[in-house]
Amino acid sequence: MALPDFVKFEVGTSKTWKASGGDYALTCTSVTNNNGRQGEKGDLGANRARVWEVLFTSSVGSAATAGNEIELYWAASDSATAGTNNPGNTSGTDATYNTTPDEYKLQLVYIGSLILSNNAGTAIQIQRFLFSPPCRYGMPVVINKSGQTLGGTAGDHTVVLTPIEEAVEDTV
Repeated sequence: MALPDFVKFEVGTSKTWKASGGDYALTCTSVTNNNGRQGEKGDLGANRARVWEVLFTSSVGSAATAGNEIELYWAASDSATAGTNNPGNTSGTDATYNTTPDEYKLQLVYIGSLILSNNAGTAIQIQRFLFSPPCRYGMPVVINKSGQTLGGTAGDHTVVLTPIEEAVEDTV
């Protein structure tokens, strides 16, 4: 038996969190500064990829100070049930995230922050990350640190996780 010649990376099927029309719900419209929103608990699959690309989009209602952030976290769970085994007081449903998000977010997995540009004004801003989820189930949590209220257009706010799957190949 020949040994494999190389490992290649393939893009799998994305999982999308957004206000409507995605795989799971996450409604970030008009989240005020220093507050947060949690998405619906999602299933990344029993044979999930080790690494996922994360595409995070959002907008603000008024131009943010350059360098301010919209933080993105992951609440990992080993249960498919919405309210079971969730860290950081997350419910597993699309809902407001706590009255003290700065305290509870410390129990979540930090994915990254969308670093805002003042020049972009109220336009959609985009940031990408690589992420390795520790469990099959989980939900994104968005914490607004922009200094502004998030934009009121539901479609501006999305979290898309795309698996980067490894495939061992042989040239024969």
